[in-house]
Amino acid sequence: MAEVSIDLNMVRVTNEDFVKKAEACTPELLKTVVRPVSIVDIVKTEEVYPEVHKKDEIKNLSGYHLAKGDKICLDFGNHQVGYVTLKLNSVGSPQDAPAFFRLKFGEIAKEMTEDSADYDGWISRSWIQEEFIHIDVLPAELKLPRRYAFRYMEIEAIDTSMKWQMVVEDVFCTSVSSVRMEDVKLVESKDEMIRRLDRVSLRTLQNCMQTVFEDGPKRDRRLWLGDLRLQALANYETFHNMELVKRCLYLFAGQTKDNGQVSACLFTEPKFIVDDTFLLDYSMFFGAALCDYYEASGDKETVKDLSACAYRQMEIAKEQFDENGLMKNGDGFWGFIDWTEGLNKQSAMQGVYIYCAKKVQKIAELLGDTEKAEELKKRG
Repeated sequence: MAEVSIDLNMVRVTNEDFVKKAEACTPELLKTVVRPVSIVDIVKTEEVYPEVHKKDEIKNLSGYHLAKGDKICLDFGNHQVGYVTLKLNSVGSPQDAPAFFRLKFGEIAKEMTEDSADYDGWISRSWIQEEFIHIDVLPAELKLPRRYAFRYMEIEAIDTSMKWQMVVEDVFCTSVSSVRMEDVKLVESKDEMIRRLDRVSLRTLQNCMQTVFEDGPKRDRRLWLGDLRLQALANYETFHNMELVKRCLYLFAGQTKDNGQVSACLFTEPKFIVDDTFLLDYSMFFGAALCDYYEASGDKETVKDLSACAYRQMEIAKEQFDENGLMKNGDGFWGFIDWTEGLNKQSAMQGVYIYCAKKVQKIAELLGDTEKAEELKKRG
């Protein structure tokens, strides 16, 4: 089982000016209504992945009368991140019992063939995308409050009654993101696999770009500094959304541990708060991400604001060095690098320090802080 970090006595220090600057960069999410493209059957095979067969045209959806045990699977054609609405009705005799049904969502077809009851992992099963719903009176419009990340959606009638059946008259997803695929030029290549990889990669990044760069739109859904650094680099070459990167950097600097260390991740709902998880490599990457941001945007004002925070992360890292100038191998949840249990991370963390020291040195040189630049040069 992976280690977790819990520090209930952690003291948080907030820089209100930084938080205000972060909030000023909050994007207005773009909304797109997307409907399923077909009704499908997903069939298990002896292979790892099941087969997906088109069963019917989506225009015939309302012709399916769902009685106890009936199910129907809808294909939305592409990966969606958003909010689902269903318009439901009944056929047959008057409704003499509630409609009781299950909704199941999957990003890939294999998820639709798996039973959530079989899951026994260390990540909370509450992330599994399924809902059990009762509707007392039909017709009804059901707007699901949760946000889902999916391509396939299965509707299973657990029970109605012997007198009537449930009908799905319409279903759609209001997909959300801070960026649009239409604003990106697709890669030019004669290789179809390269073109497909490019489209999938862009879609993945788009779906992670919400009010912050999310770790993943299906699970976790918070902002991690290590993910931000890589997502931002991809963003500079594609969507060019500098304001979202700027917002995330100010959020990390906007609330730190009382020693000035930047947290590994943070939450924005129900209110902004940094987590009690600290990873030394992630903290060091703050300066690297800030340097990358400047090189992509030319925004010197933001670099000036956040430079002290970047310097402080390297100072905290320097405290981990021994008398020979080598970083000591920490215990427990001190650096990420990799999930592998028992992994000695000393040499990798030394490499992260050297990489980030060179990045932060560039920041110091940009701002004319020659003393700090020289200090980092010696360490890097």
